[in-house]
Amino acid sequence: MKTRLFTTLLFLLTVGLFAADGTYKIVWLGDLHYDSMTVHEAAYFENVDPKKNKTTKRNFHAWEGENAPGYKLLTLTNKAAEGTPFAFQVGDFTQGHAGSEAMSKKMTNDFLDIVKKHFTLPLYLTPGNHEFAGKGAKKGMKAALIPYLNETLKAEPPLTDYNFTRKQDGDLFIFWNTNMPNVPWLKKALDDNKDARNVFLCTHIPILPVSHGKIEWIPFSKPEEKEKRLELLNMLLERNVIVLCGHIHEQTILEYSTEKGRITQVTAYSVIGAARSEKNGPLMEGTVEQFKAIPVVKTNTEKDTPVGKLVAEYLPGIKRYDRIDGAGYCILQVSPEGIVNEYHSLTGDDTRIVKVR
Repeated sequence: MKTRLFTTLLFLLTVGLFAADGTYKIVWLGDLHYDSMTVHEAAYFENVDPKKNKTTKRNFHAWEGENAPGYKLLTLTNKAAEGTPFAFQVGDFTQGHAGSEAMSKKMTNDFLDIVKKHFTLPLYLTPGNHEFAGKGAKKGMKAALIPYLNETLKAEPPLTDYNFTRKQDGDLFIFWNTNMPNVPWLKKALDDNKDARNVFLCTHIPILPVSHGKIEWIPFSKPEEKEKRLELLNMLLERNVIVLCGHIHEQTILEYSTEKGRITQVTAYSVIGAARSEKNGPLMEGTVEQFKAIPVVKTNTEKDTPVGKLVAEYLPGIKRYDRIDGAGYCILQVSPEGIVNEYHSLTGDDTRIVKVR
């Protein structure tokens, strides 16, 4: 642990003192789950009591009123992003379940209005599963999000879906919609950029299983999809991809490697809910044995359930598992010397700095 900390501090000093070509920072956010009483059809609240429902209480705590933690977090994130080329968020920026196409469009537009008010630089968005959740969500969200992305990206030709790329200082950022994973498109994006120094895959759903909850939430997780799953995994291993994602509501770093290459996966979470501390916990540096001890991993692998069989595919390649309790925003620091991810909380005085590569 001391060795990794020393290396990380040395890296930051190098970045700070010798900002050379290929050195930059990117600010990014995990799940936000914007929500409000005004972005659901009335029927929604016939089954959901906002004073008792755990999820709704969390969301409203984060977003009800201009002094709510969600707005404070966006203000802090924008300030931290000064001098950066862009920022991004990895899905579930809204809660979804608006109840109709029109209300889904309103929910998305209301969030985008908040973004435009709080951000002074481009904020790229990739949709999560919640943006697609509920009646009319797919069409309503698309009607709002695609114009925003085209305006923000100045895309030519204009986007018609949510997959796009961005080059930065010789690095490739791929934004890939894991709700409808288009592997041929991803392969072409990688093939067209074989000279990229680093490849960052920005998605909502993790590529590697890591959640303390539904650990099977990865693309192509069904037994009959194994061939597609391995095709995706090998494609990313061959390019030593770094995955930046959300979905699991946890802050983790997982490294997976084989003779074909390695994947480093970093997850972020950004909902400051009533039950979630506004401070980060300590960095818990883990090993494969600690990963195996995660209850959902241990139980399912011991019982040899379908989920256990899925996770078992990955166990031989897992080399590192780190975790930080908390929520907030991240700063990705990139230089020729390496890559660091900083986890910042709402309080701002408990930053956790983790060496990625």
